[in-house]
Amino acid sequence: MYGTWEDSFGNLFNFKAVVELKMPGSVVEIGLKETEDGVYFQRFFCCFKPSINGFLNGCRPYLSVDATALNGRWSGQLASTTALDGHNWIFPVAFGLFESETNEECIWFMEQLKRAIGSPPHLAICSDACKALENVVKAVFPLAEHRECFFHLMKNFSKRWVKDLKDLPIAELVDSLRSKFMELYARRRNIGERLEGHTMLPIVVRHLNVLSRKLGQLKVKVGRMGEAEVTEITDRHKVIRHVVDFEQHTCLCREWQVSRKPCPHALAVITSRRNPKMKDYLHPYFSVSLFRLAYAGIISPFPDKSQWPSMNLGFKVLPPLHKRAPGRPRKNRIPGCLEGNGNKSRTK
Repeated sequence: MYGTWEDSFGNLFNFKAVVELKMPGSVVEIGLKETEDGVYFQRFFCCFKPSINGFLNGCRPYLSVDATALNGRWSGQLASTTALDGHNWIFPVAFGLFESETNEECIWFMEQLKRAIGSPPHLAICSDACKALENVVKAVFPLAEHRECFFHLMKNFSKRWVKDLKDLPIAELVDSLRSKFMELYARRRNIGERLEGHTMLPIVVRHLNVLSRKLGQLKVKVGRMGEAEVTEITDRHKVIRHVVDFEQHTCLCREWQVSRKPCPHALAVITSRRNPKMKDYLHPYFSVSLFRLAYAGIISPFPDKSQWPSMNLGFKVLPPLHKRAPGRPRKNRIPGCLEGNGNKSRTK
């Protein structure tokens, strides 16, 4: 069904050929290690052209970088880069494969990502508080802000998306991810088409309307044109005063500037005005038009790998050089994802 594990690494070049044929402008890179004994697979990166356009044209400039261990015959790492659309849904941008989370591998992955997306203004990149990765982000994206605050929103990719794929042969793994991208984009494209007649995403507007009915502890005093003081009494009876500029869309708490949605202090000012329209205070990131742009690109359907172009490299791509892990070697074979747990009931 899948072919041999050894051949799957060479099949990545055939996969790359199909991607470049069906989705021109995609970035697919394969790193090899040449030795006297042969040419070995080392690393892989893939970012489809529809993902590039969708992120740059329809998503907030926030990226999360994460990696999860594979559990097949190759114990490498599957790295992923995800963004957020206007619904706060994860938007998969790119993925890659490498041996381990070393500084060299992380720099290579981030450099390929920069090739794909460039350096968008106001870019923020979050990770799991790994100092090494933070340094890599600063080296490759010197103008980007490194954050950790919304990393938990992105863990979905490794927990749900790839959980059942991590022991597949490598070529099948990357093609299965492409198939998931294709289905996700098509499903959300259909959602966007059903939002005809709306300017902003209804779920975002409804959420802010609900929050605006829970602001009894906030007192508003309007000052000069466009500005107001908002006094907040906390649960511990502490009095805090914020300045809101509802024309510049700023608040001293900085939540409005970061999330691009009005914070509670801003909502208190907005709802104190006559006939406010919530859409006037939301960033275009939350518009229906940008949501549609995020998923406008088509991730192309692929034939099975027997019909992929056969690339003549002039050499055989060997599986990665095995690095012995510390500790006692594992004796039991790792079952495939289609094999179940292998438990059988026995009678005495």
